[in-house]
Amino acid sequence: MKIQLKRFALVMAGVLTLISAPLASDTSQIVGRWEGFGQSDTDGRFIIPCIDVQNPGHHNRFRAKVELDSGEIQPCIFPVEATLSNPGVINGIGIDSHGHWLLIHGKSRAVGDGSVRIAAFQYKVLHWYGRLKDEGHMAFVQMIGGANWDDIAGDHLESAFEGRYDPVGPRRGGALEAALRNVGGGRTGRGTTMVEGDLTFFDVQRQNDDPFFFDLGAELMGTVGPPVAQSNATTRAQFAALGLSGPPQPGVPNGIIAILIGQVIHDDRAIVPCVIPGDYRLYRSVADVFANVFHGRNSSFSRGEFFLPAVQ
Repeated sequence: MKIQLKRFALVMAGVLTLISAPLASDTSQIVGRWEGFGQSDTDGRFIIPCIDVQNPGHHNRFRAKVELDSGEIQPCIFPVEATLSNPGVINGIGIDSHGHWLLIHGKSRAVGDGSVRIAAFQYKVLHWYGRLKDEGHMAFVQMIGGANWDDIAGDHLESAFEGRYDPVGPRRGGALEAALRNVGGGRTGRGTTMVEGDLTFFDVQRQNDDPFFFDLGAELMGTVGPPVAQSNATTRAQFAALGLSGPPQPGVPNGIIAILIGQVIHDDRAIVPCVIPGDYRLYRSVADVFANVFHGRNSSFSRGEFFLPAVQ
């Protein structure tokens, strides 16, 4: 069942082995589409943010256009001036036609083999007279391909996957299922590197001595790169995704964020010709993702490895 979320579109012009080095202050590295999830700290509602960085700026600066539906105010457009500085810190400020101010503050990091990037932000919306109207956090994954993400065919993922996840430490693992699909035909019909779908972690344990287990279903959005031929006759493609847990259920925490980083491996000689191995992290909130990405804190409540073979 799809999660009903408010739309927060962020259009920019101008963790694990999962969390690696922050980006340097090169705005060309952040060009392209970013997709993710967010949550208001003011009233707890969830939002779906997207960033489209179309052109790199000069002297570590770039311009942004932010469209925000906060529920109370009408959808507003914020022209934003932003900077990217070492080590990957992004700051931006803008004002809309009604005089509302938007402030964004966060960081971008390279993950996996460095071809995939994630980011996390704090955001604040202020009334024209300075009083706080809304604030919260956002987490993103960048679509592989940069400016050409919507003119590159990512590896084919129209399939169901059934495997398992294994946390580090004494916690036990469990079954992991996913249904993934490639998104859109792109600008020229060649395809895109965007992926969406659904994901379920079974028998999740919130802490080591917790006797309570729950099944965690999440709406997934992410990216997959084009397949790259290897010397052993296989192909590999980078894969990254964010998941947001679904509507509240008795005893199940709401708003858990999953981050998965791995590779799609195709081998036509194997019994299962397509598998996705990688690393995962689970966070209790988007704010915990921000703490990990920006401050480097170990703020996830579960982390480890996953293995997803395609269902034949």
